Amino acid sequence: MINIKIHFSVYLLIVLSLFVSSLKSVFIYLSIILIHEIFHIIASLIYKVKPTLIELTIIGGCVHIPFEKLKPSSQILISLSGVFSNILMIIFSYLYDFPRYVINYNYILILFSLLP
Repeated sequence: MINIKIHFSVYLLIVLSLFVSSLKSVFIYLSIILIHEIFHIIASLIYKVKPTLIELTIIGGCVHIPFEKLKPSSQILISLSGVFSNILMIIFSYLYDFPRYVINYNYILILFSLLP
């Protein structure tokens, strides 16, 4: 079983969004983060490595994967799987005319993911 840890800032963001009528965009943002992290989980399971913890915060998420069991090429592919999910969501956003902020959220998450 994978443990899930949600930082208090996520709850705070949801509560604050109720006061400024932006609950929909907050849930879309959190959904994008969750989809991104799910792609990391799927990639790690393909390489038969089980993640131990998923952390969600307002600036992103983190899947704790025991990388020491993997070759460097596998580590890179697992790390890039989240970026791949964002690229797919950007393509779907353009194809199905999603709001611009959905596309921007994905670009921001790609930038954060590529930081060393």
